[in-house]
This record gives sequence, structure tokens and C-alpha cells, in this order.
Amino acid sequence: MKRLLQILLVLALLLAAAYHFLIDGAIKSIIEKQASNALKAKVNIADAEFHPAAGSLTLKGVQAADPHAPMRNLAQADSVSLAFDLRAVLARRIVADQVEVHGLRFDQPRNDSGAIAGLTPDMAPPAAPMARQPDTPLLVTQARQDIQEPLRRARAEASALHDQWRQRLQNLTDESRIKRLRERAQQLNTARPAERNAGMAQLRRDVQAELAVVEAARQQFDNESQRAQQDLANVGSMPDRELDRLMTNTGISRGDNGAGALLGAHLKTLLNQLLAMAAVANDSGNTQDNGQWFMLARKIIFDGQYDLARQPLRFTGVINNATPQPAFWNVPMTFTLNGAADQPGRLNAAGTLDLRDTSGQVNFSLNQVPVAGLALGGPSDMNITLEKANATSDGQFTLKANRVDLKIDSHFQQAALAVHSSDGATAQALQQALSGMTEFDLDALANGAAQNPVVSVRSTLDQQLAGAVSAQLQQQSGALGAQMRTQLQQALAPDLAAIEQLRGEIEQIRQALGERQRALIELANLR
Repeated sequence: MKRLLQILLVLALLLAAAYHFLIDGAIKSIIEKQASNALKAKVNIADAEFHPAAGSLTLKGVQAADPHAPMRNLAQADSVSLAFDLRAVLARRIVADQVEVHGLRFDQPRNDSGAIAGLTPDMAPPAAPMARQPDTPLLVTQARQDIQEPLRRARAEASALHDQWRQRLQNLTDESRIKRLRERAQQLNTARPAERNAGMAQLRRDVQAELAVVEAARQQFDNESQRAQQDLANVGSMPDRELDRLMTNTGISRGDNGAGALLGAHLKTLLNQLLAMAAVANDSGNTQDNGQWFMLARKIIFDGQYDLARQPLRFTGVINNATPQPAFWNVPMTFTLNGAADQPGRLNAAGTLDLRDTSGQVNFSLNQVPVAGLALGGPSDMNITLEKANATSDGQFTLKANRVDLKIDSHFQQAALAVHSSDGATAQALQQALSGMTEFDLDALANGAAQNPVVSVRSTLDQQLAGAVSAQLQQQSGALGAQMRTQLQQALAPDLAAIEQLRGEIEQIRQALGERQRALIELANLR
């Protein structure tokens, strides 16, 4: 009997383990698949514990990848617990009156990419860094390569024009023809008056005919040579223009590196995260039961923290009617969020997101919230860090018909700014400009299509930033420009000399035609 009990106990344990792995694994897989399809990025769950007797489910280690930055999580939570009606599960519906989410965090790094082939949108190109010292030899080589083709084409066209008209000029300026006309005039000077008058009239007709040919040729030459002359002139000035273009592309000649250049990319990232959360309702138009699972959390109580650089903001909040199928359940989602009571400053946010018609409204505010170690410039050769400050901010976010409108007004007090740069001169200039700035305002706007809104940032820092960077860039620009022009002129010297020679030879053809025209006019005026 004892042996039988041992066998039954082992079988019971095996059945319990099989139930755990099969049932919990199936639930975990269903939730991961449904949530991933809605988010258009991977949703991973470390463990799922289903308790059928209590009708409860606990998810642990939940990670939802950011579709705009797949190597980071849009949101993650230590645990998600909910209770639901088992009868509704039979109809592929999970309705939870209350869900508890603990350890909620945003924008955390992932160990692997959360992108799903064919579903996750392509990543946007990285924001352009602030101006940096360009590679002079590389720019000179690029400029020479860019110039080579128009230079070759201009030379070929000018050379063909030159060869064609040099041959025609030999016929038009044949000295023997002019010589014969002059000899006829001299002979008529000694002829009898009647013969002289008749001969001079015929001579003038012959000279006029010759003059008409030369004038027509000169007009034709002027028309045909005009384009070649313009091309040659453009090519002659092309080194300067090409270097200016390349320097502008590198940012070395621009002085507009203010708060917009520093914060625009960061604001757009935060906006993309908010829009990605809204995009969970990708399925909102489907109200028919076609085999998918339908989920609704009537109330979510959550806590967590937002890592604002070195100063985390802890919060608690409530979300009502959270679902990836709002049209099916015919409900909008609302939420409130408040900063933890035991931390300095106040944080409040509230809003409605109704994805039945793709609309939403969010209002949020910060009041004397401490900020520390906030990198304003992002990863580039030029970083400005807000080492510390107390932030007060009010913002409104509106979503309507796939268009967004975001407005944030912020004020920073007791601020300390630090500059980090591989360019010591620029860093020193910026640090000096910002050293006395202990208080500043910052206003941000974003509007337009939700997929690619236009972001603009204005701050009372702009004038100091732009002035310091502009002065430094102008100094760099002048020295660098002179160096690059010298190198490029040396590299192109033979080609530019050949261009200049062609210009001179084309001008000689014009002068020769003019001289022949003047000589014929003199003969035509003989009496």
C-alpha cells in the first residue's frame, strides 16, 4: 500500500507540473501574441501563473518593446495581477474588474531586439549631431569628385566650339580675299571717272556681301559661345561654391545650434513613445468575434517610476477601461497619475484616450520637481547636461484624426549646466556663455501627422547657445575654408588652367571676327 501511495503522489506531482507548464505556458503564449500584434513589437512575459479556482492570473517580468526603438522597452513591469470570470474565458474574453501593476518603468534597455519582421515600422534615421570639425582631406576629395563631371563637360563643349570655329575663322579671315578687294580699290583710284564710279559701286556691293557673311557668322558665334562661356565661368567659381555646400552639410557654417537642436530629438522620442502606447488600439475597428481574444481591464492600479536621468520620479495611478479593442467594448480609456507623496515636488497627469475615433486629451504638470544629470544634447560631439534644477512644467497633448498637437511650457530654477565636447574651444565658449544661467524657460511644440510630427523647441538659452556656437563656428569656418580652398585649388590647378586657356582662345575668335568686320566696314566706306 505504501508503494502505491508513493506512485500516486509522484503521478499527482507530474500532473500538477504538466498542468503548470501546459496551461500557464498556453496563457503566456496567447497574451504575448495578442499584445505583440497590437503593439507591433514584441511583448515578453517571463512567467505566468494561472489559478483556476480563484480565477486569477499573475504575470511576472512583463516587457513591451518600443516599436520606434526596438532595443528599448516602451514599458515594463515586475508583476501584473488580475482576477477574471472563468465563464467569459470560454468565449475567448478576459474581463478583469481590477488589475494591479507593480514596478512599472519606461524606456529601459532590452537584451535583444523587440522588432517583429513585417510588423514593426522601420526605425527613423538618427538625429544629426551638432556641428563638428569636418575631415578636410575627405571634403577636398569629395569636392573634387563632385566637380569633375561638370568640369569635363564644360571643357568638352568649349573645346568642340573652339575647334569648329577656328576652322571656319580661317575661311572668314582669309587675308588673300581682303587683299584682292584692297587691290581693286587701288586700281579704281587711277581709272577714269565713269569706270571708277561703276567699279566702286560693284566693289561696295561685293564688300557688303562679304560683310554680311562675317556679321552673320559673328552673331552665330556669339549665340553658340554664350552657353560655353557661362559654363566655363561657372566651373571657374565651382570650387568655392562646392566647398560652401559641403561645409554647410557638415554644420560647420551654421550658427543655429540652440535649444531646438539639443532637445528636438529627445522630445520627438518621448512623443513617439506616447503615440506607440496609443497605437495599442490597432485592432479597435474590429468588433466581430473572429477567433481572437478580447481583453478588458476595467480598472488598473499601478505604481512605478520614470527615470528622469539621475533623478527617478516615483508615481502611482489608475487607468480605467484599458483594452486593445475599444470599439468592441465601446469604451474610452481614462487615467490619472500622481507623484509619490514622499518625494519632493508634485507630479500630476490625467487624460482620456478614445481610440474608437482616434482622439485623446492629456494634461500634465510638474511643480518644483528636482532634475539631475539630464543630457540635453544626446550622443554627439557636443553634449550639454542639466546637472541640476527644479522644474515646473505644464503640458497638453491632443490626438484627433491621426494628428497630434503637443504644447509644453517649462521653467527651470536653481539650474546648473555643464558642457562636454571633444572640441575644447567650443566647449569653453559654451561653458562661459552658460555659466551664469541659473534660471531659464523652455517651450516645446509638436504638431502634424502622428507618424511624423513637426517638433520645435524654443528657450531663453537659445541666444546664448547660438551666439557662442556661431562665433566659434565662424572662426573655424574661416580658417578651415581657407585651408580647403587652397588644397582644392592646388588639386584642380591643371584643369582650371585648361579652362582659362579655352576661355582666352574663344575670346580670340570673337576678336578676330570683330577685326574682320571692321576691315570690311572700312572698305565699304571707301569713296
